[in-house]
Parts: sequence; C-alpha cells; structure tokens
Amino acid sequence: MAIRKIIFFCVIGLLAVLAAAQIWPARAFFMINKAHYLMNQAKWDKARGILKSVLAIQPGNDEACHLLAWADMHLGDYEGARNLLETLDASPDKEYGIALASYQLDLTSSAVLHFRGAVSREGGRLTSSRKQLAAMAAGELSESMSSELLSSSNAGLQPLDEMLKNSIEGRILFRRSEFTEAEPRLARALEMGDRTSDTLLLACAANAALGNYPRAKWYADHSPNILAFYPALAEKLTHASDRFTSRTFSTYMAARFAELRRHMVEARLWARLRGAEQAGTTEALEQTLDETERLVAAKPASLTPGILLAESLEATGRYRDAYLQYESLYNRQPCYALLLRMRDLAGDIPEIKAARAAFIMDVPSAIHVSAGEMNSTSGLLRRDHMALFNSGSVTVMVEIPVQGYYRINVIARGDRAEGLNPLMKITVDDQTPEHIYVAREGWDCYAVTRYLGQGTHRVEMEFLNDNRNRAANDDDRNLYLGGLIVSRTGVY
Repeated sequence: MAIRKIIFFCVIGLLAVLAAAQIWPARAFFMINKAHYLMNQAKWDKARGILKSVLAIQPGNDEACHLLAWADMHLGDYEGARNLLETLDASPDKEYGIALASYQLDLTSSAVLHFRGAVSREGGRLTSSRKQLAAMAAGELSESMSSELLSSSNAGLQPLDEMLKNSIEGRILFRRSEFTEAEPRLARALEMGDRTSDTLLLACAANAALGNYPRAKWYADHSPNILAFYPALAEKLTHASDRFTSRTFSTYMAARFAELRRHMVEARLWARLRGAEQAGTTEALEQTLDETERLVAAKPASLTPGILLAESLEATGRYRDAYLQYESLYNRQPCYALLLRMRDLAGDIPEIKAARAAFIMDVPSAIHVSAGEMNSTSGLLRRDHMALFNSGSVTVMVEIPVQGYYRINVIARGDRAEGLNPLMKITVDDQTPEHIYVAREGWDCYAVTRYLGQGTHRVEMEFLNDNRNRAANDDDRNLYLGGLIVSRTGVY
C-alpha cells in the first residue's frame, strides 16, 4: 500500500512539473501580447518592464528581445537597444533597428551599412514603407546624391519612423537648397527626438539661410558644444553657397541663384560673428568686422549686412560707430528694435547719454504695456523694467479691440552665463507656447504672432533656465523685461 502511494504522488508530481513546463511558455506568450498592446498605446516604460520579466523567464525569447529594443529606443536608450539587437539572428527587421539606433548615436557609417542590409535581406516582417525609408536613408547618408522623397504620407508610420522620414527628407531638401521646405521637416524631426548633430546643424543653417536669425540662434544654443558649432555652421553654409556658383541657361534661375548667394553670404557672416563672440578673441572679431565692412560696401542698401556691421562694431567696443550705424539704418527703415539698440548704446556715449530719454517711437495702433503694468510673484520691479533673478514668470492682461492676427513684441534683455542666454517661454492664453533665447545683453524685441479674438487675453513670460542652483561660479543668468508692444498685423 505504501509503495502505491509513493508511485501515485510521484506521478502527480511529474504531471505538475509537465504542466508547469507548459504554463511558463503560455505565460510568456500572454505577457508579450500585453507588451504589444502597451506599445501600441505608446506606454513604452510599462511595456519595457513586462518584456524584461519575459526575458527573465525565457532569456532566449527573440520576440521579447526585439520588442524590448524598440521600447528602449522610444525611451532614448539607443546604445542599449543596439546591443540587444546585435544578439538576434540576421533579418531585415534587425538590420533596420540597428541602423536607426546607429543613426541616433551619430554612427553614420554603421547606419548606412545596416540600412542597406535592411533593403537587401530577404524574409523577416519588415514593412514595405520601412524598406523604402531605409533605401532613402542609405542613399542620403552615403551622399550618393540620388535620394528622392518618399511619395507616401506619414500615415501608419511609428513615431521613430516618422522622425527618421522628416530628418532624411529635410537633409535632401537642404541639399537641393529648398530651405523653406527643409526647415519644417528638420524642426519636426528634432521635436520628435532626433539626436543627430547634423540635423541640428542643418535646422540652424536653414533658418539662417532664410534670414530667421533668432530661430537659428535658438538651435545653436541647444548645441552641446557651441564653440565648435558656429565654425561648423559657417562651413556648412559655405558648401551650400558653392552650389549657386555654376552658370545656368535661364535668366530667371541666374537671378534666383544670385539672390540665394546673397542670403548665404549674409548667413555665413552671421555665423562667423556669433562664433567670434563665443570665442571672445579680438582677432576673430576684427576679421569678421573687416569682412562685414566689405559686404556693406558692396551692398550698401541691404539691411541685414548693415545690422551685422553695427553688431560687429559693438562687439569690438566701437560703441559710437555702432550707434551711428544703427542710426543710419533707423533713418532708412524705422523700427522699434533698432531704436532700442540705439537707446542702449546711448548710455555708453557721453554726448548722447543726456538725450537718452528722448528715444521714443510711436507705433501706430499699437497697445503699449509698461513694466509697471506687469504682475509677478517672483520678479522685482525696477524703475523701467521687471527683473527676474530666479526662475519665475510675469503675466500681462491685454485688451484686444478687434479680432485678427497680432504681433506680440516682448522687450527684453538678459545676462548670459555659462555660455548660455536666458530662455524665455511666451504663452498666450492656452495656445502653444514659444521658447525664445534672449540673445542680447542689451534691449531688443522678441516677437510671437498669434490670432486673438476680441476681448482680454493673458500673456505670460516665463524664465526657464536660471543657474543659481548650479555649482558656485561667477556667472549669474538673469532675465529683464521692459514691456510689451502688441500690434495688428496682416501677415502671420
């Protein structure tokens, strides 16, 4: 009887072991399905936790490993994702994943190699849209000059695929000198998490080529190595301008190329001036000043070279000459930003300083808001401005008489610290905020354009990047707000 009991319990135990052996794989199957569901909901962190549990149960589960690599990439861990994918068997899916991770890690040669592998390998579950995207990326990154934009839309693409599509198409359009079309794609790629140094450089270059220098400066300030960024930017703009030196059969194209060349020369000069200011070397500033003077002599009627000349004179300490240059520009093209710069420089010129209070410009139909009308719990009200020495915000209520598009000009200046200017976020009601670096230590206008209905609207200016909690140093980044000018505009 005892032997029978022993045999019975042994059989039951064996069956239990066999059942457990079947249950664990089934559990892993259900967990992977749940991870799929969470990833479709963009809940990457939760999916990552489940997939790690699956690999703890089944270390060799390729599907879990592949999904975990994509979850890691969506969470920004491209190095970890690349290492995971390297352990899988060869397939187009693996090649595409490694290529994308390599691209984000600025490993361009590896990205090209694996994008080509994704196109050439057979089998796997790589979609046709990803194969097309891989072919376009491989062509553009290898500088084959034959890449074309994809005819398909972004519908159905995963976020990282859409980021890659915008980034590569932006590069292609920039190479074609179609800066107006390239800029929004490059901007979108960066918004979606593009980490490549070249995308940031091209976004800055496209804005500079279009004359949008505040936006170009915003991109430059996001570079991890700003001292190296501006020389690289100037070189990129030089290469771009070289494409307009060939002869053409069309007079229209010749005229267009001449206009583009002029813009590129101005943009390159802007990059060189900003780089010289960052480097702080007298020789670099003097060289930039000399080049700017030659450009102004060649194009005396052009406004941008004139402003660059005034800024170069200011950077080299020739304040009276800078003031006279701004004054000359203001007499030709009156605008509040030039008046602010003249008013700023007047304080450094004894014979003009006494008349500083007379710098008043009447902007027709504009709404003026002084610093005294601003509300803030963190700012300190001075005689003619609101000072933010710590992170905080300032709000203003503006009464709009008629609905329409309005340009909201924030008069601001800032103290630069640790190589970075103050970052200001401007929010109008509940509309999408605008982030702007206050690029000058003197007063200037920083504008956003918004559609406003009739009635009262709330404008908030927030100082985001105070550095007082950093390690002790002599630099102190501060933001100063001098007021608001809100004016109706017919152009968005």
